Amino acid sequence: MVAMKTILGFEQALGRKVLWNSSRRDMRDEFIQRLRIYPHGLAEANAYYSPQKTALLFGYFRDSSDVGQGLPGGWVFTCLSHDIIAHETARAILHGVHRRSIEPTGPDTLAFHEAFADIVALLQHFTTARVVAHQIASTRGRLQLDSLLTGLAGQFGQATRMGKSLRSGIDRPIDEATGRLKAPDPSLYSSAMEAHDRGSILVGAVFDTFLTIFEKRTADLMRLATGSSEPTGAELPRELAYRLAKEACHATALDRRGEGGAHAVDAEAVRHGVHFHVAERLRERHVAKRLAPAGARKTRSLPPRRCAFMRSNTEAAGGDGGIRKI
Repeated sequence: MVAMKTILGFEQALGRKVLWNSSRRDMRDEFIQRLRIYPHGLAEANAYYSPQKTALLFGYFRDSSDVGQGLPGGWVFTCLSHDIIAHETARAILHGVHRRSIEPTGPDTLAFHEAFADIVALLQHFTTARVVAHQIASTRGRLQLDSLLTGLAGQFGQATRMGKSLRSGIDRPIDEATGRLKAPDPSLYSSAMEAHDRGSILVGAVFDTFLTIFEKRTADLMRLATGSSEPTGAELPRELAYRLAKEACHATALDRRGEGGAHAVDAEAVRHGVHFHVAERLRERHVAKRLAPAGARKTRSLPPRRCAFMRSNTEAAGGDGGIRKI
């Protein structure tokens, strides 16, 4: 169901059916009818997309979390994780768009794959208004806090003792003095070389864009309800939580349209400047500055099309061409 929902979202954005690719030489010129899914394909704490099999393989393992945090000793099935399914499906779809996109031709290739898939999984959190309203109410409107909306694969992260979630859309801590996110670390682009860590730079930039759009769209609602354009930490009325959830779902819809290409972004998305905001957030992380032509840094802004690029790590590739880490 989750895989079908992810595929349908891309087909609506692209305006065509999603196509699949294979890395096998004898299959390159053949039409691949379907993406295969193996829910119990691995007896390990992992899941990945195999380009040779054109399949998603999900693992299962024993929960090693502490008592009171999860189900110590119980079985954890990655095929039951909404985030992991959406992540791996997105990677298969991206490979279908360009057959050689998974080849580590540059230092950002696999990292972009991981970032793109994480972004898709994160934005899918905002497709269910009731869940979003519940989380907005629990965080009292402060979406920058760690919650079910910002984290990915919570059960997997707890079961493997990696934290509350496997990864997060928030790439930096909150300043206790101001209550806002601290400035991003511009040195990460030079130091983070592992595909998942490097991809988190792009994920953080896109999620920052979503937060910016959400805050702008809801500032008037917050002023009417609380007297402040920003959350004050006070409990939100139920009606306000549902209105904020509606705006959050609409804001992520603008980002999802942007995944289908420039032709899929409507006038409102252009007005909010989704691509412009992403480029600005990447400049803060010194990513766009490194990629822009030397003579163009002071005279023109980074074109939106140059926002797709994170580095990769060939060590993350498995023996069959699949990515051996979620």
